[in-house]
Amino acid sequence: MRYSRIQAQQQTAQEPRRGGGWMFLCAVAILAVGIYGIGTAKVSGFVQEYIIGPVVALFAGQEDAPAVQSTVAEAETFTWQMTGAEVYTLQAGAYDSAENAENFAAQLRQKGGAGYVYAEDGLHRVYIAAYMDRADAENVKNRLENEQQMQTGIAVVTVPQVQMTLEADTQTAAELQQIASDAGTYISELMTMALQFDKGEETLQTAKAQLDTMGQRVQTMEDMLREMGTDTTPAAQLAQYYNTVKEVLQQIAAAQEQAAFSADIKYGYLDTAFAYKRLAESIG
Repeated sequence: MRYSRIQAQQQTAQEPRRGGGWMFLCAVAILAVGIYGIGTAKVSGFVQEYIIGPVVALFAGQEDAPAVQSTVAEAETFTWQMTGAEVYTLQAGAYDSAENAENFAAQLRQKGGAGYVYAEDGLHRVYIAAYMDRADAENVKNRLENEQQMQTGIAVVTVPQVQMTLEADTQTAAELQQIASDAGTYISELMTMALQFDKGEETLQTAKAQLDTMGQRVQTMEDMLREMGTDTTPAAQLAQYYNTVKEVLQQIAAAQEQAAFSADIKYGYLDTAFAYKRLAESIG
């Protein structure tokens, strides 16, 4: 991302027109010199240098007056990075037919599972849940097999770490890094919420309050991106990702029943995980 430099402007006084009335010119020159002497003691440095000084220089016969320039600090080069992640999903099935995958996914959602369908390599994979730790995924996999006779497999969704350089002022660079660092937090936060909700440690009301807080963070990041401008990568890709997260949070918050809310959280963190993966791949 590159931020334009404002070029300096120069103004030069033109040489006075020569002609008759030399006595009048001498009088004006004497008056200007008098003002110059008074100004040395009383006026500010800016007026002395850029207003009084050039006038005297003109009548004294100098060809050029001092140039007036405006400058801005040049942009610096910063390293921008987005952390990687590994998400351990529980895959409950894979279908050639999208319709069959969606039918099975609907059954899982009715039981509080994610029922998330992801098309990849010609297959429609159906996920029931996901975890940030492999041990947690293994534990749930074994419980599903022993208690419900459901066979699942563990599939890893890998999000690569992204590191880029950009030219920007210090404030813009810091804001972009804040936005990028915040992007990866929603997956684990939604997973934690899902676990606490299913264990009865969170009520529907308290969970929705957390969603509201997360939504406010998303709005803050979107506002920062809007002010920064989203016409270039990675800002445009980040804006698209945050829009996905906002839609996910709104969908979860709309659920009114326990089972639907539990399923929507799981669906939401899987949707966020794959969106985060696409974000990293698009700007990496």
